[in-house]
Amino acid sequence: RLCGGSLTVTMRTPGRDAELIAGFLYAEGIIRRAADIAAIDFNHPGGKKPPTRARVHLAEGVAFTPEGRERHFAAHSACGVCGTTSLARLALPESLRLDDPVRVRPEIIHALPERMNKAQTTFHETGGLHAAALFTAGGELLAAREDIGRHNALDKLVGTQLEAGAVPCAGRILFVSGRMSYEILQKALMARIPVVAGVGAPSSLAVLLAGEFRVTLL
Repeated sequence: RLCGGSLTVTMRTPGRDAELIAGFLYAEGIIRRAADIAAIDFNHPGGKKPPTRARVHLAEGVAFTPEGRERHFAAHSACGVCGTTSLARLALPESLRLDDPVRVRPEIIHALPERMNKAQTTFHETGGLHAAALFTAGGELLAAREDIGRHNALDKLVGTQLEAGAVPCAGRILFVSGRMSYEILQKALMARIPVVAGVGAPSSLAVLLAGEFRVTLL
């Protein structure tokens, strides 16, 4: 919930919730930097139970108009663009089109699954979580995040880069588990990530988006 209106319900793996919120709000175009969030108030259910609600206070001067932004049902682990109130919300401005000259050697790409896997500590314990990882063009792991939902994992990852002041992510590679949906591409594009790779196939809509906005999709 944002002060001024309700935004969304999501099913997530608890932990790094502030990163999740920051990354989500950035992908939605509500914030542009970490400092645009003045505070986040989490409820406290008691005991060892994780928070189930968050109220976000935006910094002075950051506008939020709730009309048309609400998601009318839960965003779950396979959601993608479900729950948006209008298909018009899927349209992206041409100004987002990338012009990033980064080049990546094939052997770097082929090494990414193993490098990300080493950072998937909770997946090794449970076998049930997705992951998103950010690499340099030379294959150096910058950050990796896990979540039951692959979109949430990416939001957490982008949240780490916002907190580090590292967005836009020019010259970086995003590697994800699972298939690559439209929303994975949209979130990567918002963060200005020029190369997106994954272990699963992309959707046809993701392929169209990558071609239109000059994202290398593997």
